Amino acid sequence: GVVARMQLSPYRVQLAGIQTSAISYRPLVREIVTIGRVHSVAPPATNESTGKAVVEAQVFERDMPFIAEGQTADVSCDAALAAPCAGKVGSIGPQLAAGSGALPVRIDLDSPPRGLRTGMTVTVRIQVPAADIEPFRSMPRTVPPIVPDSLREVFGCSEHPDVLKTKPGTWPLGKNELEHRPLAENQRVDWWCPMHPKVTSDAPGAECRECNGMKLLPRVVTFTPVGEVLAVPETAVIDTGTKKVVYVERAPGMFDGVEVTLGPRCGDSYPVIKGLEAGQRVATTGSFLIDAETRLNPSVAVGYFGAAEKSK
Repeated sequence: GVVARMQLSPYRVQLAGIQTSAISYRPLVREIVTIGRVHSVAPPATNESTGKAVVEAQVFERDMPFIAEGQTADVSCDAALAAPCAGKVGSIGPQLAAGSGALPVRIDLDSPPRGLRTGMTVTVRIQVPAADIEPFRSMPRTVPPIVPDSLREVFGCSEHPDVLKTKPGTWPLGKNELEHRPLAENQRVDWWCPMHPKVTSDAPGAECRECNGMKLLPRVVTFTPVGEVLAVPETAVIDTGTKKVVYVERAPGMFDGVEVTLGPRCGDSYPVIKGLEAGQRVATTGSFLIDAETRLNPSVAVGYFGAAEKSK
């Protein structure tokens, strides 16, 4: 993607007040809130046993990918419950309900309170950790130990972030000097084939047989802490309509517009799939002002996302 780089000076006065914060790994949670109806209530058969109840809830399209059998659900009812009671997702309907376009989901309550009655309307809350949602669930988690020959730095091109080398030098197709990039504690280097991503190696020099012996290329693999995802504040994200952009502070008063790939919104944050790294400082308050400058100022707009496409 094209990177929008702008020096705020001489616009610093107009853009005063922009705040930044460092992004980090956090245990984000996607909360699904919906309305349900008590389908049936079975009282306990004996004094020693517990009763059962079934709640039928409606889950709409935006939340369907996050529902799975066995998830814990909190059920509350102002008319009957002093506090929410816990249940589990028992089954998920095979098709959308006619008229509502929602997916019917059964919630099983093993110990329903005495005040709960068939036909009552209840509120159902299901909290899904972002780390349990794809593609975060499949991300590497366990960091390999550092051995004597482990690489702890790479060298990359500022204009072509996918170009990585294990030694200093210049970009093969240009004269740009490669930038030194030390690896974080949770990062390692392996070698892979961009055409066949499943072909990898822990050591340099390996080849991809499916590419007739093409040498594997180095890449940085980031290992995510268990139960956490890299989170960026919702206020830092600019949605252009065709892509999402976050402004990263590279130096005091200098921001790069970075295209990012994000997961579903979780509260006031987004989990990051691609484009950002932990520890980077991003514009949180006032990012829309930087975005407006890239649109309105001709010298800056040349590098704005989509500008190259518009000029064609």
